[in-house]
Amino acid sequence: MRSYATSLLLFGLLAPSRAATVAHDLREEIAARDCCQTLQSQLGPTAVLFPGSAGFQQLVNSYYSAQESEIISQCRVSAHSAQDVSDAIKIITKGGCKFSVRSAGHMTWAGAANIQAPGVAIDLKQLNGVNVSADKKVVSLGPGGSWGPVYDALDPFNITVVGGRSNTVGVGGFILGGGFSNLSPAHGFASDNVVNYEVVLADGRIVNANKTSNPDLFHGLKGGSTNLGIITRYDVNAFPLTPKWGGSRGYNVSQGPAIFDAMIKFIKKLPQEPLGGGSVVWGYSEDLKNDTIFGSFAYLGADATESKAQLFSEMLDVPPTFDTIRTNTDQQWLDSEVDVAFPGGLRRIFSTLTLKVDREIAEGIYRKSHDAFAGLVGKPGVSWTASFQPISITHLQATERAGGTPQGLSPEDGDLILLNLNTVWVEESDDAAMQAAVRDVINWGTKEAKRRNVLHPWLYINYALPDQKVYESYGKANVDALLKIKNKFDPKNTFGKLWKGGFKL
Repeated sequence: MRSYATSLLLFGLLAPSRAATVAHDLREEIAARDCCQTLQSQLGPTAVLFPGSAGFQQLVNSYYSAQESEIISQCRVSAHSAQDVSDAIKIITKGGCKFSVRSAGHMTWAGAANIQAPGVAIDLKQLNGVNVSADKKVVSLGPGGSWGPVYDALDPFNITVVGGRSNTVGVGGFILGGGFSNLSPAHGFASDNVVNYEVVLADGRIVNANKTSNPDLFHGLKGGSTNLGIITRYDVNAFPLTPKWGGSRGYNVSQGPAIFDAMIKFIKKLPQEPLGGGSVVWGYSEDLKNDTIFGSFAYLGADATESKAQLFSEMLDVPPTFDTIRTNTDQQWLDSEVDVAFPGGLRRIFSTLTLKVDREIAEGIYRKSHDAFAGLVGKPGVSWTASFQPISITHLQATERAGGTPQGLSPEDGDLILLNLNTVWVEESDDAAMQAAVRDVINWGTKEAKRRNVLHPWLYINYALPDQKVYESYGKANVDALLKIKNKFDPKNTFGKLWKGGFKL
């Protein structure tokens, strides 16, 4: 029996190259339909959802960015257990179907954790458990949870974890990419505090990876993205819950240099008291119709006013235009300030650079951003922020104590500044212009930082554009080590061929 593409070719309606493409597309569509039907037959109708159903649309609408919510897969596997993920992987890989994996869906660029039909989406949002060990030293977290509910669940136990600074950020992607926390100056990345991963491998096996079982995989998963396995549970260190002091302060944009200098002094104090988190954010606010600057503050020690005043003294000396700082508050309230400033459901992209501590490059990036977005401000929903976040040497020392990272950072790098250029807009028609402006800023910042000898090569995967060279930034030795781990646990490169999204080795 002739295929549809063959028939068109014989009648002269398709060029040979186009016929091959159509035939390939048809094979993918047929394979995807077969995969979805088999998945539904084996996992059940409530676990495999199709476009048009309420359950399917509810999951798609829960992505953080509008770009991800617009992508419609062939079907969606709503996994409720590691076994569901294992069964799905066996069916999907046997059928040769392309797929994506979503934990909570906070990455912003289209296709980061979603896939267009005929691809199949594996959704881990229902894997959102929070379980505390009997001795309250370890917390087991499902990848589909978000940090607000995690903190709520841990409060009655009087413990916390190295988690996100937004209530809506997901557990899985946050830890998988490293994870910056207000606890990072004392305890490093969130990934430094993982004691065990439960992982589904490319052949569908469910294994544990820790310091004694699959230790190479355990190390690799701290920089593995979508290459080594699908993590279905994170077991992480717990720490005593302490009162929080913090909030935000706004400033006149002309005070930018002063507040940035004050942040540098704050960074230099962290080795004596690594209990504070903060950032300086320059940008354009649609609400204010003007450029703005604000600082975020978090102090995690006991409610010792003298201590936190000393740690943040220079930053607190700069006169604010508004002040939301509270004493004796909690992480959820601190995170809510971020959630109000950076809401979901809009068109959004992140981009990143890592810099040595230098005020002039930060000022330059602000000015370049102001110019690059000048023709776009005033369009519906357009805002941008350049957030400068410290990576203290105490953070990198904690990472080293935990066994190091394959991401290419060490205490020898000294104090660093992480840039997150966060842009938001509403209209799809503005996509190209916004993306061009972002790349203009990042390209300028890269060249200028190199010229000033203040560029660090590392790129933070959770903030990176899809075409930023994340793995190249880890260094050849780390990439070679990760490839060796990948070849051991996925010798057929199944995930490389079929798992779309994330960053690939």
